[in-house]
Amino acid sequence: MEYVWLVAFYLLLIWIAITIGIAIRRLLDNMKQRTISRIELEALQKKELEKRIEILEQQLAEKDNKL
Repeated sequence: MEYVWLVAFYLLLIWIAITIGIAIRRLLDNMKQRTISRIELEALQKKELEKRIEILEQQLAEKDNKL
């Protein structure tokens, strides 16, 4: 009977280790996805800023032409 409890205990430890491993893997995947999303967001903001600068330069050029 002792061996049954010992096997059950080891199976419980293995299950806990697998659960912790899966949780860590999900955490790392989420961190990686957030990093990718942040990089994409920064690239998008940079493009929008460049477009805005271009529009402002055009408006300034038009204003200078009127004067």
